[in-house]
Amino acid sequence: MKKLAFNTLTILTIFLISGCASSYRNINPPSINYYAHDLRDGISFSYKYNVLKEKGNRKYAKKEDRKSIKLVAVKITNYTDTIISIGQNITFNSRYKQLTPLEPILIKKQLRQSAPSYLLYLLMAPLKLYVTNENSVKTYSIGYIISPILTLGNLLFAADANSDFYKELNEYNLLNRNINKGETVYGLIGINNADDYPITIKRIYSPNENRQRSNTQQIIDEQLFKNSEYQIIELKENLYKTDTNTSFQTYYNKILSLANNIKFVNAELVQEEYSNGNIKSIGIKAKHKLDNSTDDLYSNSASLYKIGTWKYFHENGQLWILVDYDLTENKIGRYIEYDNLGNILKESYYK
Repeated sequence: MKKLAFNTLTILTIFLISGCASSYRNINPPSINYYAHDLRDGISFSYKYNVLKEKGNRKYAKKEDRKSIKLVAVKITNYTDTIISIGQNITFNSRYKQLTPLEPILIKKQLRQSAPSYLLYLLMAPLKLYVTNENSVKTYSIGYIISPILTLGNLLFAADANSDFYKELNEYNLLNRNINKGETVYGLIGINNADDYPITIKRIYSPNENRQRSNTQQIIDEQLFKNSEYQIIELKENLYKTDTNTSFQTYYNKILSLANNIKFVNAELVQEEYSNGNIKSIGIKAKHKLDNSTDDLYSNSASLYKIGTWKYFHENGQLWILVDYDLTENKIGRYIEYDNLGNILKESYYK
């Protein structure tokens, strides 16, 4: 009876194969569910981080962390009465500084699968296979066949994946893109030194537009101030998810709309995930900026608060905590805690 025995290079083979090239799976920005939203100056902006990881592009996602680059899917709708140009009329901003999106070729260069790493397969050239019989041992130099095949195969596979990646980056490149009145565009932007901080857009006005704005802004601000008191009341009345017939997504969209209408800044749906992809927490955060409000509770706050109904989950996907927050992240209303099987452990009601 024959027995097969491999030398120590066999172990190297296993490790090298585990690091083989992977294909590229399209992100397709129009198909994404966007959780972060911003509406200002007649422009609606939604975005989502970690799209490479979510689509299963593991090798590209790892490069994001190593290179300190984030690829972000975005959705922009122009509600103004004029054509706007990305980079000229609107800019991307985060943490009070302007972001400079990278050109597609630079994104590809930083995040692509590196060809030299697959040349390591050539180290398998000395690999030998020993076949042992009762009376003899035969040696086969299989490394000289396997190593070039694996090397060439991975180089071609990586090149094809990088080509698909670059093709999608160009297809959804928004730099200097014109957006017509009422048009919605989807895109992919690459950002240097990003840490998943909230992203906003800022509209840049021409001198003529600024003069027109100065004449009408006071009227607009006065109207917003008159409506803000009623809008705050409406937001408070609808702040908690108690209607079992309404989905959480519909509820969150409604609260985001109300928050944006009363000039909350960076009102967005925030979702945190476990390493296995299951949701860890989900809810709305908002930064208050009601400059005209006479209520100190809502005026000129720089904090980013959790508001409304939040959900926290166990790692297995089971609901862990459901809690209601007021407009400044104080617990008010329900607090329900569950074990990882769905049994209620604690139920309280805060005032």
